[in-house]
Amino acid sequence: LSLSPWRTNWRRTADFWWYFFRDDWDLLNFVKGIFIPGASVCAADKTLPWREKLLELIRSIYIQGAKCKILGTCFGLQIIAEAFQGKCEKMKELVKGSSNLDISPSFWDLPYIRELNLEPRTPLLIPKSHFDAVTEAPPIATVYA
Repeated sequence: LSLSPWRTNWRRTADFWWYFFRDDWDLLNFVKGIFIPGASVCAADKTLPWREKLLELIRSIYIQGAKCKILGTCFGLQIIAEAFQGKCEKMKELVKGSSNLDISPSFWDLPYIRELNLEPRTPLLIPKSHFDAVTEAPPIATVYA
């Protein structure tokens, strides 16, 4: 499943998933994963009308112990961090370009990464273009890069 702002608007997406799973969290055991991609909004923006429902959905999936995994990139990572007391902030200026990212060796040992049969490499060259960043990881997070 993809919670994508480009396919629909976030408010309808958050409302749909909240309505669909609110009474039967066991349904999430049939979903392999949820992908939350980038967006043009900041996860720390408390004025977003759908933000609290999305945060609650993310927390509920974790608390319920659903087998469903959540992957977030850009905005997705930021909203997941916000859901668990991490901190996301606007940056002073737009960051564009690419950078080398050093990956912890323990990342390559994660079972779901090993299943991908990727060749461990560090550093990885990654593109970047963003105004926001996670400035403080949540207490429950493990940082791999």
